[in-house]
Amino acid sequence: MILYFSGTGNSRYVARKIAEISGDDVISINERLKKGSYAPIKSSCGKRKTSLLLASSQL
Repeated sequence: MILYFSGTGNSRYVARKIAEISGDDVISINERLKKGSYAPIKSSCGKRKTSLLLASSQL
């Protein structure tokens, strides 16, 4: 799972390139925060199952 925060698009570009190589999911933190989505993010890439919870100080 690749999480990125990008204001200019540079980090998004790099995150997508890494995902191409690794086969991981790419998730924009910007978009999740804009949508108000604070639900855990789940990924099942490879053999590990991962869960991540985003938090914002602007709640």
